[in-house]
Amino acid sequence: MTLTYPKELVPANVDYVTFRPFQYRTNQDVVGSDVNGGGRPTGLLNPSRRPAAAAPAVAEPVVLFMPTSTPALDNQNGWSAVKFEGPLGAMKRDLNVAAGSAIDSLGNDGTISSVISKLGEQIVSATSNSGAIAKQFAMEVIGGITQNSPSNILAISRGKIYNPNVEMIYQGPQVRGFAFNYIFMPKSEEETQLVNRIILHFKKWSSAKEVNGMFEIPPVWQIDYMTGGVRNKNMNAFKKAVLTSVSTQDNAQLETHMSYPDGAPITTTMSLIFQEVDIITRSDHEDGRSNRGY
Repeated sequence: MTLTYPKELVPANVDYVTFRPFQYRTNQDVVGSDVNGGGRPTGLLNPSRRPAAAAPAVAEPVVLFMPTSTPALDNQNGWSAVKFEGPLGAMKRDLNVAAGSAIDSLGNDGTISSVISKLGEQIVSATSNSGAIAKQFAMEVIGGITQNSPSNILAISRGKIYNPNVEMIYQGPQVRGFAFNYIFMPKSEEETQLVNRIILHFKKWSSAKEVNGMFEIPPVWQIDYMTGGVRNKNMNAFKKAVLTSVSTQDNAQLETHMSYPDGAPITTTMSLIFQEVDIITRSDHEDGRSNRGY
């Protein structure tokens, strides 16, 4: 049975949001894995590994009206500005580049001679600027004593600094977090009980279950924007997400406390905070789930 609010919401006629809880599975869950209950692990290098069956739903879905303002979604990627200051830093950067290039070719001849050769060539090349490198190294030693960087020493003594040789290094995509905020204003006792069931539903299925002195991991949620009974491809898609927080507040919009004769509050605000369980890649945006990607 689907929990739907407002009670008169007709999925075929309006935009809405579905929240469906599924049994927790790791992103690397495979047939034979013992992570979620069964069998002998097949091993990371076993070519017979294949994705396990889709995780089953653990409870009924919740269907809620489309909020006036949908959650902001940041598709963030981590980048770091890394400095390779001065000739010494430039030499270190070039050695890293040479090492990476050499390691890529490792194994072509069955030896590590190519790695050693390429690094040796880079070190020989660096000796052409050995004087400047030695001076910067000396300033690093002095800076360790005076608690200053070589550039600070140069700035104080000569009014100059070393070229920072900044490189932007990609650190990887970041997992997204977002929140849905709803205001419930039940128009009847029946709808009040429906709101209570929906709030209890989110609280219950975001909590761990104690089993024989251990905790069973809470479900993950699949959230979808829907229109006319099908997924709305003109709004972003979501990956499965964990529900990290469920908070409620009664009569937040009123200047004083008010309630119905049975004690039910006039309004209830519910905030749901989610975090997706996996990163989003370029292929995810291209999978056709949404016309505008994730």
